[in-house]
Amino acid sequence: MLHPDILFLSTTPEKPRAIYPSYSGGEGHGSALLRRRGAPLQVLIVEDEALAALDIQSIVTDAGGEVVGIAMRGAEAIEKAVAQAPDIVLMDVHLAGDVDGVEAARRIRERCRIPVVFVTAHGDPDTLRRMFEVAPIAPVIKPIAPRRLCDAILRACHE
Repeated sequence: MLHPDILFLSTTPEKPRAIYPSYSGGEGHGSALLRRRGAPLQVLIVEDEALAALDIQSIVTDAGGEVVGIAMRGAEAIEKAVAQAPDIVLMDVHLAGDVDGVEAARRIRERCRIPVVFVTAHGDPDTLRRMFEVAPIAPVIKPIAPRRLCDAILRACHE
């Protein structure tokens, strides 16, 4: 299913090319990018580094999304996902506590059927294998490029 707020241009129907009308790349860029049916996508951020969480929050809100919560531990992420039912979860892999990001994402997807995008600095083969077993969308590797994060969010919401 194609995103309703994005214009798609293509020479072949198999490979649509997205054109983001509101994404200008300047201040306040993409103010309508992360919206569904006119409402902002609701995003739960799971990140144990406060500065990284604020950076992700800024990218999401600049693109028109709404951050409904920030969790710093896997167990907290599961609780918030169940309670708030966001449209998507942005999940770091290595978190403090007993439940890492991959396990938290697996539990969230099983219980809530909420899509997850991994945002991580860890791209080693074992970690990538575990991530792809839970969420088939390619992870966003830190440092985060805003456009890459927004594209991953949109892909995950329509998987």
